[in-house]
Amino acid sequence: MLKFTPDGVGSVFNGRGFDSAYGLAFDSAGNLYVFNLDNSVIEKFSADGTDLDPFVTSGVNHPLGIMFDRAGKLYVANQVNATIERYARTGTDLGVFATTRGGPRFLVLAPPAMNRASPSPPPPGAVARVPHALTPWHPLP
Repeated sequence: MLKFTPDGVGSVFNGRGFDSAYGLAFDSAGNLYVFNLDNSVIEKFSADGTDLDPFVTSGVNHPLGIMFDRAGKLYVANQVNATIERYARTGTDLGVFATTRGGPRFLVLAPPAMNRASPSPPPPGAVARVPHALTPWHPLP
């Protein structure tokens, strides 16, 4: 993995390679979380690139999106089993946060101004509009 400065200067962040690194998220401490699509594992790296071993190995099934809320909980969009799983900052599985009719493809954290009811249904393929209170926004029939 490489990291780049705002000026475009690159350096090695961590020498480990991934077969199918599909997404990443940073927690409030600057740790990097990378999920490997093929083996359904979320890896954790410290801000300096140190490999901190697998962070999550259960409850993950073909993840396509990950994000942290302000409290430090990790949310994972599992495509195959059509769920959004929630984890504590320690990696403990807190269970299914939401289920969807089709595999979720992304997660977003909306600004406070968007934390209100939507006057119209979400666009096709939308999975969750996750404001600060983390209210799920499910596809309509």
